[in-house]
Amino acid sequence: FLSDDLSPQERALLEDLPKLQPVAHVNTTNVWIVEWLQDAERRTGTELHAWLEAKRGGWSHLVACKQRTDVFSAIQEAATFARRHNARPILHIEAHGNEDGLEGPNIDGELEFITWDEITPYLRELNFSTNCNLILVCAACKGIASMLSASSGDRIPCLAVIGPDSNVNPTPLLNAMKELYRAWMNGLLDLDAPSREMAPASLEIESMALLSYESFMEYVIRATRPGPRAETAEKLAKVLERKGKPYDQSLSQVNGQISLLPRRTQRAWQRLFMMDLDSENRERFGFDVKAAIWKILRFRQLA
Repeated sequence: FLSDDLSPQERALLEDLPKLQPVAHVNTTNVWIVEWLQDAERRTGTELHAWLEAKRGGWSHLVACKQRTDVFSAIQEAATFARRHNARPILHIEAHGNEDGLEGPNIDGELEFITWDEITPYLRELNFSTNCNLILVCAACKGIASMLSASSGDRIPCLAVIGPDSNVNPTPLLNAMKELYRAWMNGLLDLDAPSREMAPASLEIESMALLSYESFMEYVIRATRPGPRAETAEKLAKVLERKGKPYDQSLSQVNGQISLLPRRTQRAWQRLFMMDLDSENRERFGFDVKAAIWKILRFRQLA
């Protein structure tokens, strides 16, 4: 994706930056199904769990939720399980939803809502517990990855999101998920067979690493434009002035901080993908962030 507000020159710059390589491998151990559906609805999460148990006993865990707080607790339980057993569960959510969040019943049968902003901290905790191996499978809607990548926080909430590219009825969707996990239990990620089960819709995967790379680079491109850069520098200088430092000296100091941007961005990227916790994550998610930022600064004639 490329944002509409980038100029042709900025688009060309973005395309020419050092690229993030595809993630080499993902380590998963089982599937954790969180079902949040009304009593009158078909229990597709329960059906999927029963099918998985028949195929490989103990590989699937089911949590049936009666209210929104149960969803949070179920994800926290998965994080605890991951830490205690060195596990890497796939998180599978069976619920209705849209780009704003998830919808399900409360204990009185009335509908409740969870925004993606509300659920993101729990996903972040689970991803942290899996050492950045969390795959989120969600039948609710498409566009979830973009919403999660835009969330605030210094740790990525999951590694990738898998879901249908449009609305699908329960039976073909359930059949598609069976095909997804049939391959997954054999160590394979196959989206073609599941997509045939739900045609004309298809199952797709969205990489949080790729979305984060694009967000990082586009942010720096925008932030280093002359207008935003001068406005930011002036705001920071006024803050320092209020603390007793002369304005001109403060402005000069703030402008001098631009040379620190490549190193600071590199550190932020490393923390986002938990490279500070495990050297293996450097191989999985590392790329020359500093070279990319210096290229942007040279484009802006700031280096």
